[in-house]
Amino acid sequence: MKRTLGLSVACLALVAAAFSLAPTRPQQNDLQKEFDRLRIEVAELKRKSAGGDVESLRAELKDANQKLTETVGYLAAQADAAAALLDAVKDAEKKGFTFGINPDSRVVLLQGFQSFCEGLQKNVPGRKVEVEVAPAK
Repeated sequence: MKRTLGLSVACLALVAAAFSLAPTRPQQNDLQKEFDRLRIEVAELKRKSAGGDVESLRAELKDANQKLTETVGYLAAQADAAAALLDAVKDAEKKGFTFGINPDSRVVLLQGFQSFCEGLQKNVPGRKVEVEVAPAK
């Protein structure tokens, strides 16, 4: 009997110890407070990140527009230079550049310049230029 009594007391002590070591459930009120705090924190983070993203996107867009404007300006200047060079090539041809020693090389040179200048003037963004294609001789 002493033995069963000792065993019963030991079992009761183990059960009591197990219940005392088991994690206690937090109160519903504490969980609601934590949930509300986290929800507010998430909302603030979303607001801050959204505002920062919009500003950085605006800055990137402004920079891209500036680069685009510069690029289109550069391309227009190249097309203007090509038109001026093409006029000079045609003027040189009219003035007899292709006559004299080795006229074939001069004809090839002028045709190359003409082709190059016509290529520079085609498909310039934001510009519609009619390029006069000279017939090959």
